Amino acid sequence: MTKSVCSTTTCIGQETSYRSSMVTALYPFDGNSNDLTGYATGTPLGSSTLNYVTNSYVGSQALNISSAYSQYIQIPNVNLAERSFTIEVWLYPMSSPILDDHGIFCQCDSNSKCLSISLRNARFTLSFDSMNTNSTLIGSTLISNSDWTHLTVVYDAVLYQQQIYVNGRIDAMSNGIVAPYQRTSSGLTTTIGKSLSSAYGTSYFQG
Repeated sequence: MTKSVCSTTTCIGQETSYRSSMVTALYPFDGNSNDLTGYATGTPLGSSTLNYVTNSYVGSQALNISSAYSQYIQIPNVNLAERSFTIEVWLYPMSSPILDDHGIFCQCDSNSKCLSISLRNARFTLSFDSMNTNSTLIGSTLISNSDWTHLTVVYDAVLYQQQIYVNGRIDAMSNGIVAPYQRTSSGLTTTIGKSLSSAYGTSYFQG
């Protein structure tokens, strides 16, 4: 996960000569939920203990999340509001059926104003307003079960643009101006493997 290192006044809607990015958090999930940057180590939650498997794409182990047990990782809050950011993840979906909503990442305030990423009806989805259509981007690629897929989600606060990449190739790009994600600081919760939307409620990843 990366975000731009700049203030709102210098990065939103205008080019700057010194805009840069930094790795904010990095979770290999290699047998634990530690953040390699040392800042945002996650807390496993759910009705059953999280499992790690050896058929990982990167490292020696991978996190295996069960939606049946409402499993997810809660992480310390990273400020993604009103700025550029990039979120990347390797995923191995095992949903049956895949034609549902399966949470990947979410940040919500106490008013349920959410930035959410999910696998929705077999396509990756990025939303800044709990899946309301005016700021929701839906990918074009149908994602297969039981196969490793690399997802990259980008918001460019200079271009006011959302982007979804699948396996390194552009999959969807927003048209027109998409305002940055905005939320209050009250009751902020950030999760991996769980998302919240007005259309689908709470959903969990399976895989």
